[in-house]
Amino acid sequence: MELERPDARGASGWIGRIRSALRQTGRQYRDLNHVPAARRLLVAATFSYIGDACNVLALVALSYKLGDGAVGVGFMLALGLLPRALFQGLSGSLVDRHPGPRLLIASQLALAVMGVSFAVLAVVPNLWLLYGLTLVTGTLRTLALPAFELELMAVTPPEHYGTANGLHAMARTAGDLFGPLLAALLLTLVGPVPLFVLNGLSYLGIAIAVARASGPRTAPAPESDGNTAPALGYRTLLGRTDVRYYAALTIAEYGLYMGTMAVFVVQSRALGLGDGGVGLFYTAIGVGSLVGGLAGGAGAYQGRRVFVLTAATTAIFALSMTGFALAGAFALAFLALALAGGLGDLGEISALTGFQHRLPAAVYGRFFSLFLMATGIGAVLGAIAAPLLTEAFGIGPALAMLAAPVIAVAVPFGLREGLAGRAFSMPTLVPEPEPEVAGFGMFDPSPEPEPEPTPSPWTRSPSLTPRLSRLG
Repeated sequence: MELERPDARGASGWIGRIRSALRQTGRQYRDLNHVPAARRLLVAATFSYIGDACNVLALVALSYKLGDGAVGVGFMLALGLLPRALFQGLSGSLVDRHPGPRLLIASQLALAVMGVSFAVLAVVPNLWLLYGLTLVTGTLRTLALPAFELELMAVTPPEHYGTANGLHAMARTAGDLFGPLLAALLLTLVGPVPLFVLNGLSYLGIAIAVARASGPRTAPAPESDGNTAPALGYRTLLGRTDVRYYAALTIAEYGLYMGTMAVFVVQSRALGLGDGGVGLFYTAIGVGSLVGGLAGGAGAYQGRRVFVLTAATTAIFALSMTGFALAGAFALAFLALALAGGLGDLGEISALTGFQHRLPAAVYGRFFSLFLMATGIGAVLGAIAAPLLTEAFGIGPALAMLAAPVIAVAVPFGLREGLAGRAFSMPTLVPEPEPEVAGFGMFDPSPEPEPEPTPSPWTRSPSLTPRLSRLG
């Protein structure tokens, strides 16, 4: 759908274009609001993210008390991420092998039980029990996260994938902003038990929303569209240059993102804000992320060069994070973080939506699991590297060194995708059967038609022909 083009020139012409873009954005969101299943799922997800934030804050308080300080908190957080390294690959395969709402409902019900089970710690205050419950919950989340993404795809018309992903990003940001405020209030007034119960009920809300879903499921299930899930494994997925580029870009981006947050306190003290500036910095990223999610949801991301947008916004994100470290005043630091938060969400939305259009439905669970593993690797590396580099060279050079890999990957990624439809043709990849072993394996609304690939005489499986799309 093309935007209206006002005839007026100069300043009035720009105002007309802005109004036209805003009308188009509003139309996108109104259209998605008329899809009841997607609307209910996104509302339930918002409350679930608030519940997750409440749960994390309660666990931090308990692990600090039971574990005699920060070591107990750090070990608890590490255990929560450990299943992503161990089981995320297997979980992605399982989600692809069993499409449909049942796996998501089962995982959400199990998470609801686990969420309420943390209340037992009020009666049996045992640190190892807390660690065990955290490990099981983290394992269940490796299933729940990709299953949710596939369900959101299934109930959303393909032309509204970008809008749904934008709203999903805003839901996560709302949880990060409002969850800690609610948790701090309840923790002070009534203790951790109501927080655990609230978290359990939020998971139950997603299960109910999915169970009540009605209407057409617009994303084809693997077994219904000819895709053979076992044949589309991680080796085939990583055989795609675009996937490898984006995985590397995600590792570098999240390394910079988490590394920057790890040294927030250093910049806060340098600007004379004391430790209190850390909360303001988180707020800046949250405000930017809300704006980025809103803007990202306005795109269709079905053009051939959508990843050029992803690469460009991610490169500017890296420069913004470096600008934060070099800022000599709080206002400049706040603006740099807000810009980085918005661009980060915009780039992620465009990329994930682009791959939703480009990849077969049968492999998207594996792709999203690969994305989650890349975020985890980057976050761990950044959280370790940034403090060490800051201590050795200062915060400015440290974040510049972490930003360099982001730009080094983003530039060739953007150039390759920009030239994909002009200087050379994209290769057709035919998947090969492989064992499923864990760890083995936006704004351009008018897509150009792509030629159908020539089927291989050796297989009936669909070829993974690239389809460029979106930022977020």
